[in-house]
Amino acid sequence: MKIDSLHAGTAQGLQAKPAAGKAFDDVLKATYREAARAVSGVEEANRQVALGVADVDAVATTVADAEIMLETLVTIRDKLVTAYNDLVRTPV
Repeated sequence: MKIDSLHAGTAQGLQAKPAAGKAFDDVLKATYREAARAVSGVEEANRQVALGVADVDAVATTVADAEIMLETLVTIRDKLVTAYNDLVRTPV
């Protein structure tokens, strides 16, 4: 967030200016979509194992990748909740 030095003491100077590159919410949305695809891949791999047409090693790799993605999302969520709680507790 950049603060306009000309209006630093006003509400206008404290407004966030858009940063170059991707927005944080876009990155989170992309990560969520990737996790959803990983879960879909696991479901499809399990279906193929049930039909007897899938390689068990490939399925194990797919499941491990989805598990890592889930752990990453949970960690990000926990960090966001902690940051929010810290902001709420900050005296103004």
